[in-house]
Amino acid sequence: MLQTDSRNDLARMYNLYRENPPSLGPIGGMLKRHIVGAGMDLIAEFTDESGSLKFVIDLIELHDRYYSLVTDVFQNNPIFDQALKEAFEVIVNKK
Repeated sequence: MLQTDSRNDLARMYNLYRENPPSLGPIGGMLKRHIVGAGMDLIAEFTDESGSLKFVIDLIELHDRYYSLVTDVFQNNPIFDQALKEAFEVIVNKK
């Protein structure tokens, strides 16, 4: 669902699991791993020829996409906010 950006399916899943907060932790972990993977793909694509500015813009767009997912689909749930924050810490510290 994350790979295909199926927001409706993700929202339904979140609505099912939010009643049992401990079950959200593993979903947050999956989100974090997915975001880190997408960030690592950006890093792998980066070359000096493509330019640092393009890399920064792509990184900001990646953050915006997942920030929107966290706010819209996961209703700013702290577990998913934390997953987004930690994923970008990994990405930024890798580069």
